[in-house]
Amino acid sequence: MSARNSEQREMDMSKPGRYKYFALFLLVATVGIIFDRITKVLAASQLVSGQSYDFIPGVMNFVLVYNTGAAWGMFSGAFWFFIIMALVISLAVIIYVLRYPRHTWFEMVSLGLIVAGALGNLYDRLAYREVTDFLHPLFIEFPVFNIADSCITVGVICFGLFLVFSPQSPLAQKTSDSDDASAHSEGKQDSEDAGHLTDDGTGR
Repeated sequence: MSARNSEQREMDMSKPGRYKYFALFLLVATVGIIFDRITKVLAASQLVSGQSYDFIPGVMNFVLVYNTGAAWGMFSGAFWFFIIMALVISLAVIIYVLRYPRHTWFEMVSLGLIVAGALGNLYDRLAYREVTDFLHPLFIEFPVFNIADSCITVGVICFGLFLVFSPQSPLAQKTSDSDDASAHSEGKQDSEDAGHLTDDGTGR
């Protein structure tokens, strides 16, 4: 990275707007966790395990299921695996948000949803050693899920779109920095070539 880009990065990190985006990230994560918690408590108190309740005909039913694994019951009983994964994902996202200086609201909403989902299910596993699922789609073959699962899915999709298409994504910034470095190197080489021509007496 050039000295100019490094200086610009330091200036960006000192801008108050950076903290505005971090506050948005925290807000989305907090609201997501609270909403997930409320819906799980309601489902556990109002539904009977294994019984189907109509919600949106042909689209969605309520079915209370307690899951110790992942989707479709995979990795059932892998308690510590899910605990570690949730902690690693949440910590990695928080470090990224704090260390990388340039953000967008779309990016912060995406990451906030991911952390909300990870911590929402983490609470279930730590408190009850199982996750409360209650949303059962009828239009596709899909396992019963919850709000935390939805947050993770939507967040990952949106963050992937941000990485691929946003000019402010880290991938785009790396490409831009590489182009700047290449252009600087070519310009320096051209100057050196011109200097050699002058020294040889063939340039004026």
